[in-house]
Amino acid sequence: MFQIRVCPVVRFLPVTCLLISALGLPAIAQGEEHELLRSRLATLEQRHSEQMEALRVEYESRIRGLEQRVTGLSEDLLSSKEEERDQMLQQAITALSQEDRLAARYTAAERGGSYDNSFNPAIGIAADFLLVSSDRDDGFPLYNQFRLRSVELQLQGRVDHLASYHLMVLFDEEDVELEEAYVHLDDALPDTFELKVGKFNASFGKLSPLHEHDLPFVDHPQVLQEYLGGSLRTTGLELRHCFALGESHVLRWSLGFANSLDGDSHPIFGPAAGGHHHEDEEEEDAFGKRQFRDYAWTARASAIFEIGEETLLQLGLSGAYAPRERAFGAHSEKEFAFSQLLKDGKEELEAKDLRRLILGADITLSSIDSSTGSGFVFHGEALLSRLRFEDAGTTTSFGFHSYFEYLFDKKWSAGLSGGFYEHAEDDSESSWDIGLFLTYRINEFHRLRLEARHFDDPDFESYGLMLQYTIFLGHHKHGIAW
Repeated sequence: MFQIRVCPVVRFLPVTCLLISALGLPAIAQGEEHELLRSRLATLEQRHSEQMEALRVEYESRIRGLEQRVTGLSEDLLSSKEEERDQMLQQAITALSQEDRLAARYTAAERGGSYDNSFNPAIGIAADFLLVSSDRDDGFPLYNQFRLRSVELQLQGRVDHLASYHLMVLFDEEDVELEEAYVHLDDALPDTFELKVGKFNASFGKLSPLHEHDLPFVDHPQVLQEYLGGSLRTTGLELRHCFALGESHVLRWSLGFANSLDGDSHPIFGPAAGGHHHEDEEEEDAFGKRQFRDYAWTARASAIFEIGEETLLQLGLSGAYAPRERAFGAHSEKEFAFSQLLKDGKEELEAKDLRRLILGADITLSSIDSSTGSGFVFHGEALLSRLRFEDAGTTTSFGFHSYFEYLFDKKWSAGLSGGFYEHAEDDSESSWDIGLFLTYRINEFHRLRLEARHFDDPDFESYGLMLQYTIFLGHHKHGIAW
């Protein structure tokens, strides 16, 4: 800090004045001269005080100015250093690839003993509520009431720079189900090869891999529920590869290897409604040693062609094959449950072998204005199911489904959907359905849908009216529907 320094002459001025007065007093004989000297001394002292005060104010002002300059220089220096550091850091980050950045974060987190925020999962919840009405006389436990179909918890995040992980748990009014849990090696293989490992919806068709709350209407098409069980869910591996076809077209193929072809759906209307439909029920009885032919295979090839700026054409081929599935002489869930009831009662049933093959071909044409959201989507899929029962011959069934949706804007859309299929176990019987749906997207987190559907089955014919409210909380993003 600065100190105030006073000129020596000024400093000793009072003392000098006192000495002069002391020496001069004996020589002054008269009081008038004495008063004059005292007046001079008072004037000198006052002047000195004023000079000292002015000097103090001046020095303090100069000190404050110097301090401000020093502070400003320090801030400028620090700021410039920070800018230089930030620029160097930004240049270093820009020079790194995404793989290097993730690897660096992973290494730093590992050294620190904990993960940083880069590895926290993105969490989302999708809840599906419905008010369901039907004219069925036997629908007391199912219809003309509110239904909470599902509350799905989704967690997605990075394992490291090589892979991501995905977990989806579904809660309904009675059960908790692990729907999907898999690791996606999306940057570990050469070129554009990818590998999924775990439990997931297999790549078959365009609508089967979707969860119910992501469908353009309330339920999976009836033919998918009949041939695949809704979503074709497998536990195993799926290899994918994507490559360009010219400048504006792209093709992706996939090949899956899994334990079995399992189906999963939570239908609201139709013959499968009324419960959680699984085709992966396992019996406690020993089926013998598991062999290589007990595994299942899935395959899909899908190409997307750009036609103009807003129009896309997608063509796809799908296949699923199980060389041997073991069951107690039945394939459908109802027959399976009945045979199990007999087995648990008085009669023991022998396990039967079943060979299953499902083929599908689909087409999707969409044209949507990205600025207004208006446009249309048309989709159709044809399927062939071939079941070969042991000692019971072969059943070949055909079915299809399609829908057309017109989008008025980003909020409102309306559509028509329907389908036909021959029953998988008995191709002499067939069913069909048709429905109208109106969708209002309040925003990206809320959606309302009103759907009316007619279903015609050999066992019954009925009408249904469904009001669906779906809400999304947190993260809920999907990639291209291949």
